Amino acid sequence: MGILSNLTMDASLETPGGAVTITEEILSYVNPDKTMLMLLLLLSLLNVLIILFIIILVNRWLANLRKGNILTVQNSKYIEYIGYSFVAFALMEMLMSIAVSLLIKSSIAISELPADFREFFDIENIGITFDINLIPVFTGILIWMIAKSLKYGSYLQDEYDQTV
Repeated sequence: MGILSNLTMDASLETPGGAVTITEEILSYVNPDKTMLMLLLLLSLLNVLIILFIIILVNRWLANLRKGNILTVQNSKYIEYIGYSFVAFALMEMLMSIAVSLLIKSSIAISELPADFREFFDIENIGITFDINLIPVFTGILIWMIAKSLKYGSYLQDEYDQTV
């Protein structure tokens, strides 16, 4: 809360019922739910680990390509795991949006806001939406299909090498 109160920008919360400018006084009433905050930090860490995993796999795949190993089973496995990671990233993104909504809802619920602000926020009617970003999901599926094609290509290359 100290970091937010030291920012020089103006922030406001707008709803269909009106708008409230977030001031230092309002921030002094809000107490973030530490359990939800820790959950959000854990989900953020897992998201970063997924991105790091994708970077490592791409690095290994490119290293194999530099060595001239193009149609190999190992390369298709790298690409397949990258596809799975994209789908996992989309799911983690959905979980993070849910965690942020729950953090805001629980922080407002345990805060000591004045009655007029509590009515404005309308805690009981704050909804939690389960929306998933389909772009990483479809990207992961496309990458997975490419991996399966490369796996079949490596099978055909092995058959050709054994025939000759």
